[in-house]
Formats: sequence, structure tokens, C-alpha cells
Amino acid sequence: MALFKSWFEDFEPFDKDDTGKPIGWSLTTLETKVTTSTQSVNPQKLKQKQVWHYSIPAFDSERLPVSDEPSNILSNKYCVPNNSILVSKLNPDTKRIWRTINCFENAICSTEFIVFNAVQESHRAFYYLLFNTKQFIDFLVSNSTGSTNSRMRVKPTSSLDFEFLAATDDIIESFCKEVEPLLAQIDNNLLEIRELSNLIPIAVAKMMSLSR
Repeated sequence: MALFKSWFEDFEPFDKDDTGKPIGWSLTTLETKVTTSTQSVNPQKLKQKQVWHYSIPAFDSERLPVSDEPSNILSNKYCVPNNSILVSKLNPDTKRIWRTINCFENAICSTEFIVFNAVQESHRAFYYLLFNTKQFIDFLVSNSTGSTNSRMRVKPTSSLDFEFLAATDDIIESFCKEVEPLLAQIDNNLLEIRELSNLIPIAVAKMMSLSR
């Protein structure tokens, strides 16, 4: 996020015009840069025994999808394409931005998420970090509706109206090459933490048995 702020909020590496904006950049909306998917699936009709499930509780717990039995999932979900970004539309003031990990194949997610994919797949890191900015979260909050504060939601179509100052494709490409290895390392750390968490009870049980 520090690199994103340096490049796309403070514009530190770039020549600026008289207004303080980088030369050649233009105001645009998400509608021209990302797509949203609402391909629905009934988990109980899936043939596999286990399915990777991106849910809000899973995000809050580990920021990794959980393996569920399809028969235990009672409501329809969205299919999750590879290289997606999931943004919670439920109570958007609680930020839940999820970079999916492609090792979890044929995954599904809660319909409380907006499923985004960058039109240029190689630019996913840029949009993931853009979605993490205060400006984007404030936009979602200002466009959310609901009868009570506990169940505010933003419509996926409304999210595409978000405006931002767009750099040229080659600049975004260069930025993504800088930050993608860092984001990939975060993903790997999360996977390693899960693996170690699963090993700890086994290790403790062995230690207890040896101490008897």
C-alpha cells in the first residue's frame, strides 16, 4: 500500500502538469477496467466431495477459503474464476478485500461478495490495492443501501461507477511487476500459517505421549 500511495496518490515518480496531476493520465471508471461475475451455482448439485468456499467467516478467520462438503452448503453461491478479487458488499465499512489464490481450484464464494476480474489480467495487483484504498471503501459506503446499519449492502453495478485517475497501461504493468512478488509472498505466508496450525495439535499430542 505504501508503494501504491507513492505511485498513484502522491505521484512521486512522475512528471506533473500545472494542476499537480501526472502528464497523460486521465479520469476513468472501473466499468472500463474490470468485470463483475454473478455466475451462480447450487453447491448441493456439485459432484465433488469437497469444495473450496470463500466465505465471510473464512476471511475473518484465516483469509483463506475453507474446504466444505457441498451437501452442507444450503444456499446458492458464486463461481470464482481464477485471478479474481472478492470485495464484500455487506457492510462495506468493514473492509474485506480478498485476492483469490489459484491453487484453490473450482472454488465458490458467498453471494455477499462482488467478484471482480481485471480486463487485463496482469493488472490484478493494481486493482486489488486500489480496492484497499480509503477512497474506494468510502465510495462503497456512500453507495450502500439497507434498512438498518447492520445490513447495509452495495450493488455490484454501483461499484463500477467508482472514478479514479488512471495511469497508462505500461505504468500499471511496471507497478504490478514490482508488487506482485510481495503479494504472492503474503499468500504463501498465509498458506504456511495454515499448514503450521494444522501441525501444532499433532506435535503437541506426540509430545504429551512421550512425556508419559
